[in-house]
Amino acid sequence: YVKTGNDLIDMVLNIKLNYAKEKEIIVSCYIDTDFSGFDADDLVNLLANALDNAIEASVQQKERREIGISIKSKRNYLWIEVKNAISASVLQKNAKLSTTKVNRKYHGFGTESIRNLVKKYDGGIEYYEKDGWFILDIMMPGLNGYQTCVEITKKSIPNTQMVLIFFKKSVMILVKTEVMI
Repeated sequence: YVKTGNDLIDMVLNIKLNYAKEKEIIVSCYIDTDFSGFDADDLVNLLANALDNAIEASVQQKERREIGISIKSKRNYLWIEVKNAISASVLQKNAKLSTTKVNRKYHGFGTESIRNLVKKYDGGIEYYEKDGWFILDIMMPGLNGYQTCVEITKKSIPNTQMVLIFFKKSVMILVKTEVMI
């Protein structure tokens, strides 16, 4: 089982991993982040859609049913990679990644939902193929300095004072604030 420290994310990841196991899909999972600065509901939506797509594609594979998940913080970015083994190019046949299901009215929203969530966080998204893998690669900026201070103040002792120092073009800006919780 996966244990990230975020119960909601853990629940969704473990449900998806169990489903993949039921479908005889080999899954490798590496997570090294605390998801700071991101709404858990957004991450659950993003991960659920990405894993649903990877599982659905893997089920259609006759031989190699594998999924790789890697989530980590990298230079103040949250980096998410979800990949699934492929036997033939997906992007050559379906570059826009449109749904292949018969009833398009009710399907095909997962990829668009992922794109919208990445855009919400001013992140980047890329789909590509390499060495027999179809890869979804997402980078989203983590907390900036101000956001970090806000998170610290949420965890501070009530009615304590905090001094924030910002540097902008060689000018020091000093902000004194009282934490009111």
